[in-house]
Amino acid sequence: MKVLVTGCASHLARACLPVLLDDPRIHHISGIDLKPSGVSHGKYREHLLDIRSNDIAQHLAGIDAIIHLAFVVNNGNLGKQRFDRDYIRSVNVEGSKHVFELAAKQGVRTIIHLSSAIVYGMAKDNPQFITEDRPLKPVSGFYYAEDKVAVEQWLDQFEQQHAALRVVRFRPHVILGENTQPLVKALLRQPCHFMFNDPQPLTQCVSEVDVATAIMQGLVKDVRGSFNLATDEVASLHLIQQHLRGYSLPLPFALAKQIHQWAWRFTGRFGDPAWLDCLQYSLTIDNEKAKRELDWRPKLNLFECLDAAV
Repeated sequence: MKVLVTGCASHLARACLPVLLDDPRIHHISGIDLKPSGVSHGKYREHLLDIRSNDIAQHLAGIDAIIHLAFVVNNGNLGKQRFDRDYIRSVNVEGSKHVFELAAKQGVRTIIHLSSAIVYGMAKDNPQFITEDRPLKPVSGFYYAEDKVAVEQWLDQFEQQHAALRVVRFRPHVILGENTQPLVKALLRQPCHFMFNDPQPLTQCVSEVDVATAIMQGLVKDVRGSFNLATDEVASLHLIQQHLRGYSLPLPFALAKQIHQWAWRFTGRFGDPAWLDCLQYSLTIDNEKAKRELDWRPKLNLFECLDAAV
């Protein structure tokens, strides 16, 4: 099998590429990103390209599957572009559509798209353990969530037009591990917890290695559709802080929002302010479909994932 990975220098790719390269069923991997991944292997070649470039087409010849990881995470690394909604949407949404359309034209048989559990939205009426058939409802103003939903909604029509193309969508909860996003690490390492009214909002996570395993299963099994990926366990943010530090200081949520907005405006630290609003509500997802159809099980529980991330 020959595979192309977009976003090959991303945090998740650092966990996925070793798993893919070690599998004898994969004979060649092409990587696409704007910066080098640092990976060196006899089965691996990478190309420094924007996913909106037409030059990607020449690297799709003979490719059996695409693993689409490329996506802009809105943080301080973007500089002033973090305020440019059109730029971010162009890369995330138009870039994704461009890659998928080229794949269909080149006869690629399988697309693995990394979406996110955040597509379900964060609201008071969210049920416990959301299943894959839940309508998608992004948090308004949260660019990452809005763009993930936009790509998925576009894929609904795209799949109907290309019935022979197998599309697998993964919706992982917060991905933790050695290559955890810096934004998430900063949240886990803070010495305080946000003060919420009871009942406390609950959350999950998933190991980066377990996500890589799911991607591998999506490649080799004849499945299609959406799959939630998460630990079986749930916990409140307060309990998470207690596990990591043994103590944490209470911080009023309104004050946290003010600090976050100031930091975002002047330094870009801590990421898009809209994600902070998501922490007010529970987001727990059901992983039974992945267990049933992919023969997937999370090897690390929630607290093991936390320990691996920090």
